[in-house]
Amino acid sequence: MIGISSSKYFFDIPRRTVTVSKLEFGHNNDKPSVPASAMAWVQLAFRILLSGGLIVGASEIAKKNDVFGAFIASLPLISIFAMVWLYNDTGDTEQIAIFSKDIFWLVIPSLVLFLALPLLLQRGMSFWPAIGISAFLTLIAYAFGLKIASGSTS
Repeated sequence: MIGISSSKYFFDIPRRTVTVSKLEFGHNNDKPSVPASAMAWVQLAFRILLSGGLIVGASEIAKKNDVFGAFIASLPLISIFAMVWLYNDTGDTEQIAIFSKDIFWLVIPSLVLFLALPLLLQRGMSFWPAIGISAFLTLIAYAFGLKIASGSTS
């Protein structure tokens, strides 16, 4: 049985949570061959390995070809996978629509990092301070982005 309830999370962005009770996988004559908790851990491990593999793959490709590595990193693969998995877990298209719109509003502040970092590096700043300052500026931009995203979903 799947039940959907509304709740509020970070910065008052409305979310829907899904509760699943007595979900069994791999039935064989009404006896589960694989416990649901074991399947959930296997699925979670697969998701982590795939996501990590994309990050490692993009950085390895970037070592050989800057533009192609940047292209791979810029693809919204993580967002697409997250939407597919969210839909697979909940079946709630309204939640996917809200999630997609929230991603849109939060991509915009992430661009601050990609503007600030090259400017600081080209001005002669060392990598670690430049990435730290860029990340800090991005966090400030995210605070504004979260405010906009929370206002767009109400």
